Amino acid sequence: MLPALARRPPAATSLSRLAGVLLSAAAFLLVALLLVPGARAADLPRLTDQVIDRTGTLSTAQLGAIRAAQDRLAAATDTNVYVLFTDTTDGADPGTYTEAVARANGLGVRDGVLTVALGDRTYYLWVGDGVPLTDDRIDRLLADDLQPGLRAGEYAAAVETLLDGMRTEIGGAAATVAPATARPTPAGATAAPATAVPGGASGGGTGGGFSGFVLMLLAVVGGVIAVTLGLAYVASRRQRGRTAAVS
Repeated sequence: MLPALARRPPAATSLSRLAGVLLSAAAFLLVALLLVPGARAADLPRLTDQVIDRTGTLSTAQLGAIRAAQDRLAAATDTNVYVLFTDTTDGADPGTYTEAVARANGLGVRDGVLTVALGDRTYYLWVGDGVPLTDDRIDRLLADDLQPGLRAGEYAAAVETLLDGMRTEIGGAAATVAPATARPTPAGATAAPATAVPGGASGGGTGGGFSGFVLMLLAVVGGVIAVTLGLAYVASRRQRGRTAAVS
């Protein structure tokens, strides 16, 4: 009987090693969960001006023309739309990226952000839920006012046309839509689907966003920890049984 019992400990050792591997994986995923949000937030641009051009594409005159259109929109409708030109959203969904920029900068319900990623050939318009524009109206504005200019390479003119179109649309909608109570940060948004600049790949819908990633990662970490604890418990029970039998 003793030789048979002596041959059983390697199974416990294997279980212990597997439990250790799973626990290490859970620790790694937990660290990733804690570090990734901070790293992404650090990479998001700060909206320190009405127009942020990270590509160096726009001239001083073009920047001035966009700012003038932003001022006209704000004066007529109390809506502030920031414009961000960037090369890429770093693989992120354009909608998720733009909303993250809005939240990281503490934008309110009467604010908006237009992201134009020239390298990715995508654009996305996010507006706070206090801006009286429906999805259909935003879709039409993007298709009629923004896209033709982007297709022609007239980036500043395209944005200027979009902002003036928004001024007209919001001015007409304001009479039938009650103004929302302002909040320090956006609690929701009305936004058009991420749309590709003609000739480029589509950015797709808004997707689950970073919150979906967090929930998925939490579920994985929880599952790994549960399996690890279960294996450790089984291993400890078997080890105590063998010790009692040998003695």
